[in-house]
Amino acid sequence: MKILLLHPGIHYFREGNKLIVKKKTVITDHTLPLGILYIAEVLKRNNIEIEVFDHAVINLSVDKLVKWIIKNDFDLVGLSVMGGSFITAIEISKRLKKLNPNIIIVFGGVQSTLCHDRIMEKYNQEVDYCVRGEGEYTFLELIEALRKNKEIKDVRGITYYEHGIVKFTEDRPELKNLDDLPIPDRSILTKKFRYLLGGKVSPLISSRGCIYNCRFCSCGVLYKRRLRFRSVENVIKELIYLENEGFKEINIVDDCFTINVKRVHKICEQIKKEKLDLKWHCLCRTNIGDYNMYRHMATAGCATVSLGIESANQRILDYYDKKSTVENAKISVKNANKARIPNVYGGFIIGAPGETVQEVLNTIKFGLKLNLSFMQFQLLNVLPKTQIFDEFVRKGWLDPSQTWEQPVIAADVCPTAVPKKILEKIVEVAYIHFVGDSKRIIKEYLRSMRAEYRFQIFKNIPEQLKKVLSKY
Repeated sequence: MKILLLHPGIHYFREGNKLIVKKKTVITDHTLPLGILYIAEVLKRNNIEIEVFDHAVINLSVDKLVKWIIKNDFDLVGLSVMGGSFITAIEISKRLKKLNPNIIIVFGGVQSTLCHDRIMEKYNQEVDYCVRGEGEYTFLELIEALRKNKEIKDVRGITYYEHGIVKFTEDRPELKNLDDLPIPDRSILTKKFRYLLGGKVSPLISSRGCIYNCRFCSCGVLYKRRLRFRSVENVIKELIYLENEGFKEINIVDDCFTINVKRVHKICEQIKKEKLDLKWHCLCRTNIGDYNMYRHMATAGCATVSLGIESANQRILDYYDKKSTVENAKISVKNANKARIPNVYGGFIIGAPGETVQEVLNTIKFGLKLNLSFMQFQLLNVLPKTQIFDEFVRKGWLDPSQTWEQPVIAADVCPTAVPKKILEKIVEVAYIHFVGDSKRIIKEYLRSMRAEYRFQIFKNIPEQLKKVLSKY
């Protein structure tokens, strides 16, 4: 059986009933597809040959991609599907099935876990199987069952369509020990890697899950508020491997890397003990950690902390069930800067139900006053199976049968939210103020003089501008 694992790019999306087509790949994520790399490594270690294609970083049309797949005569294509790439994945599957009805299509990833039943109800002509949850061993068992003509119903963690009925096998238990997973081989990817300022960058995940239950987040749904860690030794082993492979930057993609402060200190100690020359980036919560933690991270190569601040209004934070305060955000930003973390990012979400224009402005002003390297404002998305999704369905603002294929912006459907056009205008003005603040520019420049990583930003600006201007 000839197998392809595909990370689809974003070429299609819907506005209402209208299908919008993009000529080039819309690159929204600069991280390698770690999920399918784990699956690929498990298959390889079980003597199953596979090929991996990262469509999301290559400007290759869906038509050309499909022709290449058919030409290479793959028997099975597994697609890692997120909310943003779902429509593209379906279009790829439709074209493949039209040209070769016998090709087997398997969907995996977040969207396939949250919406597996709806996918098989609507797209059972395009998709043969959905893999739910952690896919490494589910996919392996599915491949072995197909190759040996075994009963599909014995494969745990899949959803499929048979005799006009959507069928579900029992859930696969979560892996108890993440150290049992092999370290993924990045070299099997398409020879086009993402690069950041320091060089070639790779993701690394040191834990799975989250104990928190933010109402807008799907992580709690996916992992049922359970959290598992890889051992410190296992994480360091992968970091050593990545440095030997020529990677210079590591994007730690844990939902919250700093959730266990003692473990963070141990990882930092080992990074310094092994003398690893790597820059790394991670996500943090504002209610966890202190100056000592951030300082240890900085001395161990941490280049960026991204803080989920969300709002400057405690009422909205409580609505999101963030389990954090506005004061937590102030202290975290202060400590991270004092510890000399080169980049301190702040993430904000606006457009919650009942949130007023004044509360949105409070958040904007709050963000501008904080000493942040960068601010990211996001309009609240309503993701399937989240608490906010269930609330919107209950109140009649969403039809779950019509709004599961891609994220829905709350302001588009919620009558009590600030209208989307107003939110977008406020964000536009906020960014203009942020990048145009002369005091901030001077402060960022001075900060960069004492941080080698940040100095590269200013050093590379002239060359970056040349590349941008050459397009016009």
